[in-house]
Amino acid sequence: MSVIGLTCLSVAPEQSEFALEDSGLPLNANSAVNGGIIAAAADQIMAVVAARASAPDYVPVTGSLHIQFHSPAHLPLTIRGLLLPSGFRTKYVEVVVEDSAGRRCATAHATMISGRAARRYAAAEVGSQAGVRAPAD
Repeated sequence: MSVIGLTCLSVAPEQSEFALEDSGLPLNANSAVNGGIIAAAADQIMAVVAARASAPDYVPVTGSLHIQFHSPAHLPLTIRGLLLPSGFRTKYVEVVVEDSAGRRCATAHATMISGRAARRYAAAEVGSQAGVRAPAD
């Protein structure tokens, strides 16, 4: 996750914690991290949380992602992902972004959909050769 600049601090079955100390990407004029970078980091962490909660032969993808920005996100940041009550294929994940003072900068929620890895990768391979997208499970 070096493009975004995330560092993994901990991974547990239903929760993961990451740090963003320097994204390596330009900051906003107010020296806060751009909201697009925050959303990309949240999406990456949601995938980690959902993958840990999915069956071994299933791969999660983002079905929907909603993020609310509460205050400017000044580095360094702590970003925590938490699995919410979920089903077998549908995983609900919450991500909270906090600054070094513990203030909440953003909250994101996503619906992650898990599908069989063999089917997703086989369809993606066939689709990429034909120039079409893989079908959803």
